[in-house]
Amino acid sequence: MKKLFATILTFAALSAATTVMAGNVVTETYSIKSNYTAISVSNRIEIELIDAPKNSVRVEIDELLLPHLQITVKSGVLHFSYANQREVERLRKRNRDIKEAHIYVSAYGVDTFSASGMAEIEANDIPIAVKTLTISLSGMASVDFERVECTTFKLTSSGMAEVDTNLTASECKISISGMSDVDIEGRTDHLTLDLSGMSEVSLEELHAHTAKVSVSGMSSAEVYATESITGGVSGMSDLTTFGSANVNVSTSGGSSHKHVKK
Repeated sequence: MKKLFATILTFAALSAATTVMAGNVVTETYSIKSNYTAISVSNRIEIELIDAPKNSVRVEIDELLLPHLQITVKSGVLHFSYANQREVERLRKRNRDIKEAHIYVSAYGVDTFSASGMAEIEANDIPIAVKTLTISLSGMASVDFERVECTTFKLTSSGMAEVDTNLTASECKISISGMSDVDIEGRTDHLTLDLSGMSEVSLEELHAHTAKVSVSGMSSAEVYATESITGGVSGMSDLTTFGSANVNVSTSGGSSHKHVKK
């Protein structure tokens, strides 16, 4: 019988080198034993993607939080979280200058990212180049990728999440709700946007050939296309479209649509 189990990376099972730094900050270096193609992060943990050997992880964290940091691999997903949330919150309240976990992770072979709470994922010095890139955000999580190159880009965001990236993709699918804030520039052949809640999406600098949009609630969006823009706007939402595309967008309720040729 095949058994599905999570590989829990405890301090006893890891090869780790510890360096104590000023300000009660420690640095831990790990070698992940299991393969993964996805990264999931929660709470206030910060992930920085770097150009490094596969399965390489380096953690900078306050020594008070270190015992509660949990790193697991399950079903190909590398998870970063805190094991005892209540105790972590107590430590934060008692130590206002506490150093949150900043974790450097190899981006090699990773094509799926999820973040929740107030977690952050960033890639400032390397491109994220994969066939299909999937990003899922909730809470007040954020993603900041300097450059993304893929065939298909899929973004799902809720809560008060934030996304900022430069994208080159054949297909771009974006589904946004809550009060999220999304700013994407670059190029794509086909854009699909589903926007609701009170979110704001700025895609004026994402040059698409075709765009299909659905905007509802009290959201606002800016979209650019050169061939066609179709869809609808409802509720109290605002849509501004740009480019030389043929435009067929319906409005209802107190919504508005404005097209600017450029």
